[in-house]
Amino acid sequence: MVDNLNKGDKVVTNGGIFGTIVKVGDDRITLEIASKVQINIERQQVSRMDKKSGVNKDDEEDDSKGEKSGKKGIKNAEELKKLALNNNKSITRNYGH
Repeated sequence: MVDNLNKGDKVVTNGGIFGTIVKVGDDRITLEIASKVQINIERQQVSRMDKKSGVNKDDEEDDSKGEKSGKKGIKNAEELKKLALNNNKSITRNYGH
């Protein structure tokens, strides 16, 4: 499988990083793991092809169910930061550190 990797393939590395191949070399490939974020890895570190490419209909249904049930998703980095800080405070209170 590693010998058949091509530009545009969506893959998962042995370390669990998801990305899209943007460049293929003899020993290394370049993965785009976020917008304008690229990493170089050895070809042998590709674990598998990513089965999920794009938005799946089932995902859209799951999202709409979450909205109906009142569940909220994290919208941006600032919300994630606040959530992490709040969780850290509660852990500190519980363990006395």
